[in-house]
Amino acid sequence: MQDHQAVMIAHTDTAHPHLHVIVNRVHAETGKAINLYKDQEKLQAWALAYERRQGKVYCPARAFNALARQAAKEQDARRGPRRYVDNTIAECWTRSDGGKSFQAALEAKGWGLAKGDRKEAVLMAVTPGGRAFAVLRELNKGLAKGQTIKGAAFDRQTADLKREDLRPVKAVQEEMERRARSRSGEQSRQQPQPPRPRRAERDQEQRPGQTPDEGKQWALEMRIREARRSLAMRQQQAQQRQRYIEYTRLEKAKKEAMQAQQVQQQAQALREAQERIRNGGLFYRFSPQAKHDRAAQAEIPERLKQAMDRVNGWVERERENMADESKAFAQRQEAERAALEKKIEEAQKMGYWREDGPERTAQQRQAVQSEQQEHDRGGRGGRTRER
Repeated sequence: MQDHQAVMIAHTDTAHPHLHVIVNRVHAETGKAINLYKDQEKLQAWALAYERRQGKVYCPARAFNALARQAAKEQDARRGPRRYVDNTIAECWTRSDGGKSFQAALEAKGWGLAKGDRKEAVLMAVTPGGRAFAVLRELNKGLAKGQTIKGAAFDRQTADLKREDLRPVKAVQEEMERRARSRSGEQSRQQPQPPRPRRAERDQEQRPGQTPDEGKQWALEMRIREARRSLAMRQQQAQQRQRYIEYTRLEKAKKEAMQAQQVQQQAQALREAQERIRNGGLFYRFSPQAKHDRAAQAEIPERLKQAMDRVNGWVERERENMADESKAFAQRQEAERAALEKKIEEAQKMGYWREDGPERTAQQRQAVQSEQQEHDRGGRGGRTRER
């Protein structure tokens, strides 16, 4: 579609600056409409190739899906047994930075996390339908050799999750089955229906075929799920903003260091000297300029290496300066998750969800304003550095 009319709009008022591209399917001269067969798959392949050329893959889920598709194509033509395929585990893993956030992301999707029946150290993910999958094995399916997640790295990332406190797979499956029966109304059909209460007496939303207690329980479960989903999304956006701030500060530090060390000027001088040496004639070879260029060709690479070492040291110092901020950011998010889990525990004991008051709302607004101020400071390069 490179010859088609297109409009591009970029904006930076979200957590991640991005670009919208609107393309006219109809060619302006021929009048033919472009064929969009498998356009999403083609665009995903192009985006992954572009990120790899730039040296940074920003969407691990895209790379995971590409490897899975490639592995499927490389299989022989004989039809094998059908396997349950779901990207929920991979998606939740890429959006998480620890075991508890991974558990919260799964629960926001309606899944459950359990410990293995035979090996308690194995983390199992349970679908809403009751199927159980080993998390690490599912994450490594479709990945090429050398790109799989090692058990030690997996354990380090999930170290904040106490596996011995998780429920066994059977218990989680029974809970999923109970939820399914509650949604379908099977329990209410098996038991006699009580008289329907008046509208004024229904203080909680009640689904068809449910008793009042079941309706309250279902409403509470939906509210808890929504709270976890909302927190997971809010923290994911905050993580994206934090990564963008860190990336901006490191890039600015590198740019300033390269300017201070005159890296580009030295590289340009080296290229010009090499060009004159390569194309110089007889008179040039015996001129003072040739002697100067040969000396530059011998000395500048060493000076460039020293300059880049100083640039890398400058960037590393900036990264160390940001380490405390990153640690404090992670601690704030962990505190938010712990506060939510505490509130969920209280709600489960009381049987209803206690809405936040004006004081809590003000605290949330203050937290959002604080994050925005950090984002603004990151866009201006962070705090002043000493050269």
